Amino acid sequence: MQVDFSVAVVEDNEDRRDTLCDELEPAVRSVQGMQGPFADVDSLVSEICTSMSAATCDHHLISNYAEFNGAEAVSRLYENHLPAVLVTSYEQASVLEIRPYRRNIPVVMGFSDANPDALIAAWSICEEEYQGRFMPTRKPWRAMIRVDDVKDDDVFVFLPGWDSDEVIRLTKRMFPDDLQTYLQPDFRCYTTVNKGAESNHDLYFCDFSLSR
Repeated sequence: MQVDFSVAVVEDNEDRRDTLCDELEPAVRSVQGMQGPFADVDSLVSEICTSMSAATCDHHLISNYAEFNGAEAVSRLYENHLPAVLVTSYEQASVLEIRPYRRNIPVVMGFSDANPDALIAAWSICEEEYQGRFMPTRKPWRAMIRVDDVKDDDVFVFLPGWDSDEVIRLTKRMFPDDLQTYLQPDFRCYTTVNKGAESNHDLYFCDFSLSR
């Protein structure tokens, strides 16, 4: 069964790009491997949104292919209501890189899991979120966080109501400028977070403020 998606495959490894395109071809209306190079994320997003209706994107993109990472690209595509999936072997190793964009990345999967059925299901999850229908693991909640420690650019926080014993690592640049000066142990603020996430690396944080 073929679904009505025109799919862009963003992958700097030509062999992987061609393989995924070949696997997707029988399952979608059309598929295009994005050749690059892309000087900025705007040029990639514009090209995909002009002619395609869904995308997959590798996270670690080498500099002669793109000057940005895949998480940023997927997040921008999501903002444009174009379903996109982050396909990477670096999900846990790159948690801090991906976390600032995770709110706009409904699905992250490994290359071995990126088969047509799984990708089609992931694009459907994106479309559901555009309609305000979130899976329990992705539903946004307003919640308080408490800073435990700050070291250089790292901010270690607790999220009461999720797992009170697990420290979560964020970065200062995730917080708005007016809050960064307050970041010290025991500082509390509010954020939007998916409290239903099953693991630390699936948590997203956005919209930080002093008020609920």
